[in-house]
Amino acid sequence: MNCQENASDAEHQRPPSIDIKGPFASPNFPEMKKFEQSVSLAMARAAALCQAFQTQTLSPKATLATIVEELQVIVEKLQATYQDVWMQQATLWDRQERILQENERYSSFFQFITEGALFTNGEGLITVANEALGQLLNLPEPALVGLSLLDFVPLELKPEFQSQLRSLPQQKVIKNWDTVLQLPSGDFLPVRLNVKWCLIASGEELCWLVRDRPQYRPPSNPLPPYQSQEDQELQQSTVALTAINQQLRNEVEARRRAEHALQLQARQDQLLHTIANRVRSSLEIDQVLTATVSEVRQLLDVDRVMILQFRGDGTKLVATESRNKVYPSLLAKSYREPCFQPHSIDHYRQGGVRAIEDILTDDVQLHPCLVETLKTHNVRALLLVPILQQDEIWGMVVAHHCRAPRPWPDHEQILLTRLATQVSIAIQQSALYQETRRLSRVDRLTQIANRGWFDEYLEKMWKQHQRDQTPMALILSDIDYFKAYNDTYGHPAGDYCLRTIAELLDRHVQRPNDLVARYGGEEFAAILPNTNLAGAHHIAETILKNLSRLRLPHRESPLKILTLSIGVISLVPAVGAELEGLIRGADQALYQAKANGRNQIIAWQPSKKW
Repeated sequence: MNCQENASDAEHQRPPSIDIKGPFASPNFPEMKKFEQSVSLAMARAAALCQAFQTQTLSPKATLATIVEELQVIVEKLQATYQDVWMQQATLWDRQERILQENERYSSFFQFITEGALFTNGEGLITVANEALGQLLNLPEPALVGLSLLDFVPLELKPEFQSQLRSLPQQKVIKNWDTVLQLPSGDFLPVRLNVKWCLIASGEELCWLVRDRPQYRPPSNPLPPYQSQEDQELQQSTVALTAINQQLRNEVEARRRAEHALQLQARQDQLLHTIANRVRSSLEIDQVLTATVSEVRQLLDVDRVMILQFRGDGTKLVATESRNKVYPSLLAKSYREPCFQPHSIDHYRQGGVRAIEDILTDDVQLHPCLVETLKTHNVRALLLVPILQQDEIWGMVVAHHCRAPRPWPDHEQILLTRLATQVSIAIQQSALYQETRRLSRVDRLTQIANRGWFDEYLEKMWKQHQRDQTPMALILSDIDYFKAYNDTYGHPAGDYCLRTIAELLDRHVQRPNDLVARYGGEEFAAILPNTNLAGAHHIAETILKNLSRLRLPHRESPLKILTLSIGVISLVPAVGAELEGLIRGADQALYQAKANGRNQIIAWQPSKKW
């Protein structure tokens, strides 16, 4: 017979089950350990009783009743112990809630008090500071954290200050003394300091109170004032809870800064990607530069970003800008001041940048003329990043901040440096494109426009004058007896002759919209927008007279010198008229000049619009 065979007989006497799950099951809770030990002992005792029951010769029913009775006593003791553990845990919960409330109360009080309050570690570095201290020292509260309080002590008072700290006993005693602190502006602030050691979870810190004094008194060592036990305990609690609160705030702030840095990096990478794509896809340098400065100004939140171009005559031109509308535009302004010293030029030529937080501070080494120019434009802070082309300075990316002084963090300097590289690539790409485009439009021998560009430009001007209903002129010219000239003097001399005529025409057709082109082998043309017949005839006469003065020899010509035959036409293109009519009229005039004996001008103007 065993204990299991009699389980049904004693089932009505079974004690209630005890649930030991939840917060009490933690092995770190001492009272729970005691409870678990009691359960283990009870189970061991029950096992022993069961073993005794199996070996007893007494009546099984009497033995089972004895065992059940003793087990009931054990269970009752366990239930009493469990209730005691529960009450202790509830007391701990209440105490934790009160501590959290006190932490919130003391943290609010720390920021509320009008005296400057702070905590430093054993080396004097500030770990916590309230807003009142920032107002006393003329620095924002976050900027104080990480500084040393000794940095605000004048040089002559540092030994006395350090001596006071060394003599501070590491006990629950407050030490007071009067001294002077030096503000970042250089002014002196007489203060009274109260300091004591405070024990916190991570070690020990110094707790300080800083009170302003209306008049300066020499530093002294008064006896520490009397503090009641209650005040001391309150102050210790305040220090401990403030330290916990500050640690939590530091962790939150560190996470916020990390998230902000990641977001900023993502925005910068996106901006660089956008600009790089724009550089690859666009050959219009003005569009690239305009979009670049606009997006950079928005990202950095500054008052002006511009591209400053260095020109060959020593001037600096504002090629493009993006600005806050509050401040005047500098676009297209040119500066002639020798603002860049030789050592500065070398610094920029090597890719160096210049970040100025405030141009008005004494330690800023800027050329006086540059400082005056910046003052004129209300600039307080600036960042200069060179744009290099083959190790030479093409210009600069310049960021202006006008509202106030402004620091330039490393990530902003790196961003503008990378942007300057993209701008440099865009400039090179645009220059190559413009050169390729120019070469595609230029006659290789004479270096004036070729026939392809002549046809394209003539069609453009024709449509424009049709729209505006204004006169345009066309001059066609041909070198007289040029084949005989080539046969007599050879092709190199013929090439020289063609270049000479091209230079002569280009020199006397000078307006920005005029175009001189090589029309054929020895034929040249000039497009003269907004020109009537008299004006075009005058230009043709000037060309003939200056060619005659050159007296270029041509022994196969009747006049023994090089001459031109010229046909001139001027008309107002009628809407819907064909361009071929203009060319045909000029060609007929040229043919008439050659038929009439050459070395002359035939001008023709239609009687009505074509």
